[in-house]
Amino acid sequence: MEKGLINSIKLYGDFFSESDVIELENVLTGIRYNEKNVRDVLKNISIEKYMSNINEDNLIQVMFN
Repeated sequence: MEKGLINSIKLYGDFFSESDVIELENVLTGIRYNEKNVRDVLKNISIEKYMSNINEDNLIQVMFN
């Protein structure tokens, strides 16, 4: 975090994906770190493409709880 923005983010775990999770990390980098802004970005992205069996709500929960 830097000045309220996501300066860098690393998503990892033992999940399978069809696309490299780095693409998702890049999309999240540079946006304001609050739930509304993250949800706004994620609503146009298929999370399951990057993390199998994970949805937007799951990712939000991990990031903000």
